[in-house]
Amino acid sequence: MPLVAGESLKQRLEREGELSSLESGRVAVATARALAYAHEHGVIHRDIKPANLLLHLGQTLVADFGIALVTGADQRLTATGISVGTPHYMSPEQLDETLEPDGRSDQYSLGCVLFEMLAGQPPFPKHSAHATLVAHLAQAPPHLTSSGREAAAFDDIVQRALAKDPDDRFPTMTAFADAIDRVLAPAPAPDGSPRRGIVVLPFTNMSPDPDDAYFSDGLTEEVIADLSRIRGLRVISRTTAMQYRTTSLSLSRIADELNVRYALEGGVRKAGNRLRVSAQLIDTQSEEHLWSDKYDGVIEDVFDIQDRVSSAIANALAIVLTPEERQAILDRRLPDAEALQLYMKAQHAVWSWSAGPLMEALTELEQVLADRGDHIQLLRGVAYLRWQMVNAGISTDPIHLQRMHECVRRMEAIEPGTPWAAAMNGIRRLFSDLEPSLMNLLDAYRGGIRDDTDVLGWLALGCAWVEHHEAADRFAEELDAIDPRGTLAITTAHSLALYRGRFVEAAEVARKLSDTWFKVILRGWSEAAAGNVQAALSSLAETPEGESGSAGALADVLRAGLERRVDDVAASVASGALAASDNDFVGAMYLADVYAILGDRPMALHWLRRALEMGCCMPDFLGRYNPFLADLRDEPEFQSIVKRARLGSIRMRAEIDRRLAGIE
Repeated sequence: MPLVAGESLKQRLEREGELSSLESGRVAVATARALAYAHEHGVIHRDIKPANLLLHLGQTLVADFGIALVTGADQRLTATGISVGTPHYMSPEQLDETLEPDGRSDQYSLGCVLFEMLAGQPPFPKHSAHATLVAHLAQAPPHLTSSGREAAAFDDIVQRALAKDPDDRFPTMTAFADAIDRVLAPAPAPDGSPRRGIVVLPFTNMSPDPDDAYFSDGLTEEVIADLSRIRGLRVISRTTAMQYRTTSLSLSRIADELNVRYALEGGVRKAGNRLRVSAQLIDTQSEEHLWSDKYDGVIEDVFDIQDRVSSAIANALAIVLTPEERQAILDRRLPDAEALQLYMKAQHAVWSWSAGPLMEALTELEQVLADRGDHIQLLRGVAYLRWQMVNAGISTDPIHLQRMHECVRRMEAIEPGTPWAAAMNGIRRLFSDLEPSLMNLLDAYRGGIRDDTDVLGWLALGCAWVEHHEAADRFAEELDAIDPRGTLAITTAHSLALYRGRFVEAAEVARKLSDTWFKVILRGWSEAAAGNVQAALSSLAETPEGESGSAGALADVLRAGLERRVDDVAASVASGALAASDNDFVGAMYLADVYAILGDRPMALHWLRRALEMGCCMPDFLGRYNPFLADLRDEPEFQSIVKRARLGSIRMRAEIDRRLAGIE
């Protein structure tokens, strides 16, 4: 067995007397689920007691199967007619030499241990072994009602586990663990989600060099990514969490805003190759510190630190990782610590929306790929950087999407059928070829990517673009649960309002975006659609810091259109600043609106046809809601465009339903 860096539960109880109800429940759940696994494989422990439960790095390990019973085995480990076990924790059936105990006997023993953790002593603390055994056979267990309100919440569970007749206990260890989980779990969230919620607040950079902030940010993101692979936990995304970096709000206020109960705080000090990481998990309702620890080591230890933090949190919240979840966390590991540092830096650059950091990170990460060989996470990092160069309007060079495609091909070569390749394929051509891109994103979602903000956000938007409002709302709600303040979540909420004709609401939502050119165009377009032309012009006249890219060019041309500056619109189009719109159906729709405002029907119809060719399928938005197109609706060609959009929408909605069928 591995070296246990901790102590037994017996040693802990001898030192502290009793444990909190929350920690008692966590230990009991972890033990119960471990025993459930043993029982499923025909192994009955028969000696569950505090001395055999080891507390190791925030986890509970079940040890000493020395007198275990293997059901159905040809040869017994102990002779028949012999009672085995430890008196304070032995089930009544263990005392009957004619019976062969099953898994419910271990449940009785664990019920005794749970009672002791909560009350500070076993249920039958007699002075002699004989008196204790008689009590197990004939005496009703005491109630926990005198041990405090929180301990009393477990009374019904303990009473059932300590029933004299095994048939009156929980049918399985899993059922026993689930009952404890229901006591531990917070009240259901307003969205009805049964999963516990946690926000990992930005780790504080405690290093003397402020440039090391990328490392603390990166470690924050890595812990979030690890925890997101645990199905029983709802984890707030990085983009939302990072907005609380300098907040003065209390933890309880942050938790209320994000609809979570738990918060993880931490700090990172990096000095050369040395590393110190501290972390603490807090229940924001009770303000109780559920777990805290410090880790000292070198950069190469960072993977072990991540794993230990994630495992400790799961154990603290009484969540037992499945083998698949554990493997998913390990599969994310990068080749070495240097590769991790550069990957963290790249992730930091993606959100900068600036050419300098993006190009620097791209050069460094591609060099890591060349040195270390292909790795799915590194390839995904490069793919995102390439795509962001185009998405942010920084570059129109086709080489970026070509190289992104090459990254996807190499990801598939490493792991054929990986959902991450499908996700990257979906994002790569989203605005120029909507249907296959949307189907790729759905395949990624079906393949298990359920907590990635990019996948959820683009799925919500894609479904809105084909007017499958039910599916769009589904993905938007899932995104909002983990990333309520993220750019994609706000953009999705904006689009869901805009494409249903709720233009005033869309403009209000757009105000929540950070001050970028992206906000300028979304808010300006929404205000104009709502008829608030002056408000639209004021928004479009704003000049945020940073490169304007395609969003700035669209803002300029929409402003010129609203002011009826025909020559300026023509000059903008002729200059090539809007060339990306020829491969972006959203940009094509903007231009159709501008030309419709100017009364240029042929050019408006041209850009609508172009948008349709790239996948725009919004018949109701085009034919009913969009006010800029009102004067075109008597045109036979416009009616034909709307009809084709409706047929495409019907076909794609049916395919979305087919691919989502059977997914919980």
